[in-house]
Amino acid sequence: MSLESLFELEGQWSGIYKLWFSPAEPYLECETTAGIKRGIRGTCVKIAYSWVYEDKPQEGLIICSFDPNRELVRAAWFDSFHMANDFLECEGSSQDSKVSFKGSYAAPVGPSWEWRTVLEQASGGGFRMTMFNIHPDGTEELAVEAVYSRT
Repeated sequence: MSLESLFELEGQWSGIYKLWFSPAEPYLECETTAGIKRGIRGTCVKIAYSWVYEDKPQEGLIICSFDPNRELVRAAWFDSFHMANDFLECEGSSQDSKVSFKGSYAAPVGPSWEWRTVLEQASGGGFRMTMFNIHPDGTEELAVEAVYSRT
């Protein structure tokens, strides 16, 4: 998925947000909305999304930029639930119908963990945002899956 592919998703979206704290536990589910816009004269894409956890509104923001010469994706990810008062700097790539990027964050104890986000086109003209928590040993666990349809 290229920057141009993300531009084609510009507009308003709604869907279902699923949150996993552990793969052994059932996920929590809520409604979600997202807005996708071009930014900075078409050099980046802004994805603003909202969801709810325990009746408390949450919101997130992803800003993606692309280096077409190196097929490099850089992103800043903000989320009121997952990131508190900070943001995660991420790097990744775009291939076929996917954009994938990850960044590392400090764990309360022990080595840093990583967080990977995948944006991809979904069936029926929608898009999917999937997020994975990555243990220091490289094991990935599904943390978030949000599937959106155009509103």
